[in-house]
Amino acid sequence: LARLTGGAAERNDALKALIKADKDGDCTGPLIELLPKHKKNVEVLRDLIRALGRNGLEAAALPIADFLTHKDLSIRANAAVSLEYIGSRQKKVLSALKKAADKEKDEAVANHMYRALGRCGIKDAKARSKLLKKADSGKSEFATYGPTIGLAYFEGDPKAARGVEKILKKIGVPGSRRGGGQNTVKRGVLSWALAWIGDEKSGEFVREELI
Repeated sequence: LARLTGGAAERNDALKALIKADKDGDCTGPLIELLPKHKKNVEVLRDLIRALGRNGLEAAALPIADFLTHKDLSIRANAAVSLEYIGSRQKKVLSALKKAADKEKDEAVANHMYRALGRCGIKDAKARSKLLKKADSGKSEFATYGPTIGLAYFEGDPKAARGVEKILKKIGVPGSRRGGGQNTVKRGVLSWALAWIGDEKSGEFVREELI
């Protein structure tokens, strides 16, 4: 732990070693406790948050969620990405993601938050509804990518599938033989998400409405 405040390379080597050696929280527990102690040290805090972004590491989810509103953009972004990796279903984590995403002014960071909301909110109807709304009506095409990717986590969810199909139908097919038309990338990302959701009725929709 003493090596964490050294250089970046030494710190990250130490973090990797601790995560690899962890048994029942004996290493991750102390790292989680260090998070609030380094809230003003952006470099150390960012590396801690990254290291703790491990699938199923529930103990780290809520402490990391506290940094979704940190004043530093990179901390907010990494907190969201780590929560996406963890995939926590805790109600307080979901609530923090919803609130932070709504207030986030940076589109790239907001995209990270909406992806995390998708992974953490798979069984949450309000999360699905929010993602569908943002995927449809983001302030820019780029702003819709995160919510759409978040929806891809809703595998086998017919309501998610119907919602994505509705947006695709609204966008319509590509505009001309020359490859024109608006929302080309958005259409592609939505189609990818629809494939990942994997509802059996979507094949019929694609054949009839898109092809």
